[in-house]
Amino acid sequence: MIVTPSPEWERKAVEWATLMCNECVGHDRLQADGRPVSPEQRLQQNIMSTRAEIAVAKVVRAPWRRSRDPNTPDVGGCIEVRARSIPGTGGDLALRPGDDKKIERPFVLVHVYELDQRIDVVGWLFGYEARERGGPERFTTVYVPPPYRPIEELIEWYNTQYLVGIVFRLPAPASFK
Repeated sequence: MIVTPSPEWERKAVEWATLMCNECVGHDRLQADGRPVSPEQRLQQNIMSTRAEIAVAKVVRAPWRRSRDPNTPDVGGCIEVRARSIPGTGGDLALRPGDDKKIERPFVLVHVYELDQRIDVVGWLFGYEARERGGPERFTTVYVPPPYRPIEELIEWYNTQYLVGIVFRLPAPASFK
C-alpha cells in the first residue's frame, strides 16, 4: 500500500530524526558488516525509519509518538515497524537482536524508495511467526522473506483485537466497584 505523508509530517520526521541524532552523539551504531555508521548515514536512517512509522500510523489509523526507548512499540502502543531502503541491501522483514522480547507484537515491513521517496507499507507478521520462519538466531539480525500478511489484516486486528483488549483491561471506574 503506497502512502504519501503530508508535508507537515515530512517536516516532523526530519526534525525528530535530527533531534535523535544530536542526542545520540557518542553512541556508535554499527552496520551489518561491523563498520561504524557515519553521522550522515545515521541521520538518513533515522529519517527513513521515522517516515516509515508515520506511514504505518496513517494506514492503521493508530497514534504515533516517537520514543527513544527501543522497547517501546513504534506505533499505536503495539506495532513494530521495520523500514528498508530501496534500492538497498535487501527488502525482507528484519528481526533484530532484542526483538525476541517483542514476539507477540506485529512487525510491519515498509519499503522507502530513495529515488522518488515513495513509501510502500508491504505487509506484516507477528514476531513469533517471523521468528519461526527466519530461524532460531537470537543475537544476529534475521531477514524474513515473503509471504507476509496483508496490511488490511493488521488494520482489522488492531481495531477488533488490540483496541478491544485495551478496553477490557482497563480498571473499572470507582462507581462500578
